[in-house]
Amino acid sequence: MARMTRKACLFKNVIVFTLGFLIVPLQAGRVVSPMSGESLAERLERRLSPEVLEGLIAGIKARDPNRKIQVIVQFENNVAMADNDSEMHYLERRRLVESMGGQRLKNLSLIQGMAMEVPLERLIDLVEQDVVRISSDAEVRADSDSAVSTNPIVQITGADQAQSSLGLVGKNVVVAVIDSGISINDGLSSSFGLRLITAKDFTASGGTGKDQHGHGTHVAGIIGANLEGRNEGFSGMAPGSRVIALKALGDDGSGRTSDVIAAFNWCVQNKNAYGIRIINLSAGHPPRESYKSDPLSLAAQRAVEAGMIVVA
Repeated sequence: MARMTRKACLFKNVIVFTLGFLIVPLQAGRVVSPMSGESLAERLERRLSPEVLEGLIAGIKARDPNRKIQVIVQFENNVAMADNDSEMHYLERRRLVESMGGQRLKNLSLIQGMAMEVPLERLIDLVEQDVVRISSDAEVRADSDSAVSTNPIVQITGADQAQSSLGLVGKNVVVAVIDSGISINDGLSSSFGLRLITAKDFTASGGTGKDQHGHGTHVAGIIGANLEGRNEGFSGMAPGSRVIALKALGDDGSGRTSDVIAAFNWCVQNKNAYGIRIINLSAGHPPRESYKSDPLSLAAQRAVEAGMIVVA
């Protein structure tokens, strides 16, 4: 195991010292349970992601501890818990969030988590619960390098030769595209001759999954456009594939990590029903913590463990 560098060790000590100094006023009236000899400052440093930790310190310094922050909380996983017990546990956690003046935004069972909005100062209470990690519900943005047209990609990669010589067109392979949706005309008729199975919207209740940004339609077109022989005359990498549109990004090409995780969760739950083999995510956010605790990385890993290929 690599040793912590002197600089990193110094930074950690500064963080713990700063927290220890700043949180004293917030501890008034709170019962803080001892855990393995850890101080509260050390526990906060271990369980909060760097981004959330920085936000907490900034809020306390600005004397604005009641400012709300949107986070993803991962809870301890009890694999032996029965389904009814698991549902009861979820309701208890929901009541816990509400008792802290917070709001539950989304249940993220795929990573044993919950997206919520809570006052900064209540993070101190949250780390006293059965919590593994509290991360920022970071903004996710569509990749911006999508100015290339479909045909050159097919030719550069040799996909056109695989299609014409070997007949490899991705026939009946189902690809779930997590993005800004797909341009939908009447019913499930879509742009680029895509074979669209269904569309789901995770950005708004009752949404249609229709693409108002363009990125999702472009990505889906690269994957499964099927216009060969028409006036447009081009095809995607796998023109025989079928596509599922999962809208997790809004009209400006951005969204929340929790919405993307909800889309991954849907794929795992509906893998067999729709025969999903591949998930494509052409969006992301800058890394702020290890892949071992990052919520989005964990969601992708769960999808792989469920037997799907994740392209991101």
